[in-house]
Amino acid sequence: MIDATLKFLTAMLNEELRTRFAAASDLVALESVARDPGAGGEETANRLVLTLVNIEREGTAGNTGRVYREEGGVTRRAPQPLNINLIFLLSANFPDQYADGLRVLSAGIGAFQARPLFTPQSDPTLPEGIERLSVEWRDLDLQSIHNLWTVLGGTYLPSAVYKARMLVVEDGFVGTDVSRITSTAVET
Repeated sequence: MIDATLKFLTAMLNEELRTRFAAASDLVALESVARDPGAGGEETANRLVLTLVNIEREGTAGNTGRVYREEGGVTRRAPQPLNINLIFLLSANFPDQYADGLRVLSAGIGAFQARPLFTPQSDPTLPEGIERLSVEWRDLDLQSIHNLWTVLGGTYLPSAVYKARMLVVEDGFVGTDVSRITSTAVET
């Protein structure tokens, strides 16, 4: 689910930016910005880099109580779905073309501003199992930005942080069998 969501967002950005800049190749790469100093980095040079930086539990999703599923005549208690958010970084890695990097980053920010919500009806390429995906800007102060780039171990790049909201993780894990109520009776 996590990889499919980030690949979907990368593909959406690539489509938007290739059209906007009449580019023949992708302008966005789904990669880590944390690299060893000697590691090539050819796949991220002169591109926006989309990097997952955190996964957090969605706190506003209500507790749905116990979940039961009927499978082959057996009722099973299933684990409660986990609602998560993905925090990701969109960085302009244009080492020799700083102004071009800022222009492409601005266009990437504009793409998320123009399309903050994705549903299967509005975007048929949304991965199966995702009913609603919203992308929101996340403000970080300078100290938080410093901390983030320090943890990532990279050299600072112009960037924006976003939250992809509310993925539901329920990968079909089956819980315990429970007895089924088949009738009711009152004894007197």
